[in-house]
Amino acid sequence: MRATERYERAWNAFQIHLNHNPKASLIPFLKERHVNHRSMHRWMSEKGYSVRLAKQQIRLLQAEARKECSEAIAKDTGMMFLPMEMPSEPVCPENYLFGITLTFPNGTIV
Repeated sequence: MRATERYERAWNAFQIHLNHNPKASLIPFLKERHVNHRSMHRWMSEKGYSVRLAKQQIRLLQAEARKECSEAIAKDTGMMFLPMEMPSEPVCPENYLFGITLTFPNGTIV
């Protein structure tokens, strides 16, 4: 495998790794894959690649995906709570629980 192929594979793998861990650092990642980071850095400069820009792009894409997901969830669920109007006449505190019964597991009803 040629060095350029190794660098290309390492860069693509690093971008995938950034998707899972946006705070990852390139040098330890390259050491795990036995890739010389100085040579890789020169190759990245030639190609115009940047770790900072890659991290920035990943953050933007993740934020966009979260926004789309939350919009889709909101669209599917609709209104979770029905609008409620306050009663026009004041209610006595004794009437708040009128008509409500509580049933306990042992069968006691209050």
